[in-house]
Amino acid sequence: MFRNMKVGSRLALGFILVLGFMAAIIGVGLRQAQVSQETLERIVDINRGRVQLAHDMIDDARETAIAVRDILLATHTTPSSERLQEMRDRLAELRRTYAGSAATIKKTVAEDDSKGLDLFNKLEASGVAARQLQDQVIEWAVAGKHAEAVDLMNGRAYPALKQWISETDDFIQHNKERAALHYNQVVESAHLARTIMFIFGAAAVALSVVIVTFLTLGITRPLAQSVRAADRIASGDLTLDLSAREKRGDEVGALIQSFSQMVAALRDAANQADVISRGNYSADFAPRSDKDVLGIALQRMTRALRDNRDHVQRQDWLKTGIARLNQVMSGDPDPHRPGLQGDLRTHHLP
Repeated sequence: MFRNMKVGSRLALGFILVLGFMAAIIGVGLRQAQVSQETLERIVDINRGRVQLAHDMIDDARETAIAVRDILLATHTTPSSERLQEMRDRLAELRRTYAGSAATIKKTVAEDDSKGLDLFNKLEASGVAARQLQDQVIEWAVAGKHAEAVDLMNGRAYPALKQWISETDDFIQHNKERAALHYNQVVESAHLARTIMFIFGAAAVALSVVIVTFLTLGITRPLAQSVRAADRIASGDLTLDLSAREKRGDEVGALIQSFSQMVAALRDAANQADVISRGNYSADFAPRSDKDVLGIALQRMTRALRDNRDHVQRQDWLKTGIARLNQVMSGDPDPHRPGLQGDLRTHHLP
């Protein structure tokens, strides 16, 4: 197949293959860059934001404990209803802020992160339990059960708050570990991409070398054969056979075919010259075209030699006839010599 491809087609095919490898390398690089960018965005934007919101939730949980403590202390001095309501509004605001952060975090936890979802559900359950105890403390403090409220605050509410914060810390630590895992995956993917790009690059270089070698040998080898054939022709050797090399369908094959036709033409010319050298001028030489200078010259030479031979033969006939006529007129002493009439009849013009 490649023997019949034009040189330009071979070069185009080689460039297409090399460009294909280069495009594959670029595609792998771009794809890996996109994956790395997406992973880094998840680490920076999502994981980092989730961790920051979890820290805010811890701050809100501590602030709710402080707000409950302030309400508990305020009930000992019989505060005004407006002041008490202000404290309760402050507590409600902290809880709403906490709830908003928790809702945002829940949306950002990946579905495949089962451990993260489990930790988040645990801290939510701890938050609900801690808030219920805080509400019970406030209810008893407002009802005047200060001792019971203090015992509940110290005995159960604070430990529940610590459990709440501890489980939130566990959730934060898990997200940090997950972020580190994603980062390591990005690094491994980058290393893998570099390895793949190196392999593709090495393959592209190797392919380029193979293509260049193949194209070079496919062109220079038959050209070298053509040069050797031309040298043999120049030295007068017309015995070489180029028919086996004419089967190529490319430009080199066309060149070899032209050489073969030239050798055939030179052989015909040499054969015609050999025939002429033997004195045979009857065979006419047909030029290959109206621009066949050698063929036209051989044709003219053959016709000129043939015409010259005929002219010489006529001259010899005339000379012989005149000589015999002179002998007859002068009296030939040989009685057996044929006469002029018989002698002339034996000589015919060519």
